[in-house]
Amino acid sequence: MNEQAENWALLPSDPAIFDDMIQQYGIQDTKVEEVISIDFVETYNPSSVHGLMLVSRYAEEDLPNDFDKIDPLGEQIVFTAQVVTNVCGTLALLAILLNADIEKGEILNNFLRFTEGFSPVNRGLCLGSCSEIRKIHDAFARNAYHTAEHALNENLDSTENDNFDYIVSEDFHYITYIHKNGYIWELDGLKKQPVRLKACLEEEWLSTVKPIIEARMKSTGQDDLSFNLMAVTKDSYHTMLTHKKIYDACLHTVNEEVRRELAYSTLRAHKKRFFSTIQDESIPHYATMDDIWKSVCNRDFKIAKTKLDIFAEQIAPFSQQVDVMTAEKEVARAGVLRQKWDYFPFIQSLFAYSFHHNILGPNVPIDESAVNSNMEKKRKRDRNSSSANSNLEKKKRRC
Repeated sequence: MNEQAENWALLPSDPAIFDDMIQQYGIQDTKVEEVISIDFVETYNPSSVHGLMLVSRYAEEDLPNDFDKIDPLGEQIVFTAQVVTNVCGTLALLAILLNADIEKGEILNNFLRFTEGFSPVNRGLCLGSCSEIRKIHDAFARNAYHTAEHALNENLDSTENDNFDYIVSEDFHYITYIHKNGYIWELDGLKKQPVRLKACLEEEWLSTVKPIIEARMKSTGQDDLSFNLMAVTKDSYHTMLTHKKIYDACLHTVNEEVRRELAYSTLRAHKKRFFSTIQDESIPHYATMDDIWKSVCNRDFKIAKTKLDIFAEQIAPFSQQVDVMTAEKEVARAGVLRQKWDYFPFIQSLFAYSFHHNILGPNVPIDESAVNSNMEKKRKRDRNSSSANSNLEKKKRRC
């Protein structure tokens, strides 16, 4: 593991950020939602929830008496130890994705194959050296953070407790809860292994894990505002959007056929072409669309038009729902892009210009030489990091 893998950037506990990370991994039909109330059992279908992420202020815990006892069932869980600073947000998300029964995408499938049979610590070291996963993680930390983080580390006394840097930068910590192989598991990267909490059926796991989460929240003595609970769930948006496009195409195409009153052979060819685009005949309203097209092919255009109008009324609420979901995702995507954007160069140029033109006034001292020196150090570190990563790629297979 190269030196640059030791410290990652802090990651905000924002569901939109984790949602974007999932997309960057190449995973579809999966999303992250903030759980507004602890009474989430009525909100979600247990089979649609892949896992829960609880975010709380970091606090040391007493070790149980059997903490060093190996749980043989834990070997069936993909567990990664946290050996890299600030990685716990990504670690919690991966704990759910790597154990979920979903299509994981190329990046995570490669990571799983490479770390198969690894110990939790070795898997954590591999995660720290995985440039693809780190690039997605660090996309939400501006360069200014890395500069400030490096400056802080340079000023720390190397003789102090090794945990000092961790406790300062890791003010918040993530713990994951999943249901797998008939048990609820707690996955905490700071522990030696996954913790098997309780046996239950999949349809009962949310109601079973709720009191467990409540007990943890009460045991810390923190107020409710110190916690954040997020759910990684199935996302039906892409499927719903595909269905909406098919319905819209049916409405548009049939309207054109009715208007033009084409010949039998042409109408049958158009019907065949339309239904060839539908991969799944179990799509809702498939029979309705087929019935409409039968009227079209029989050249019963008035009947077809009446059926089409009824169909349009039936799907109107669904279409509106998809439009709302699309708008919400566009707003979330815009927010994510703003968080990814590096504003530091602009702010630096703004203050430099203001200083040189005496806009800030005589009472605002700025050590320009110190600023230039820090930026030169950053450029040098970036060059060294790039060189180190290049050499590392030549020596070993990338995770």
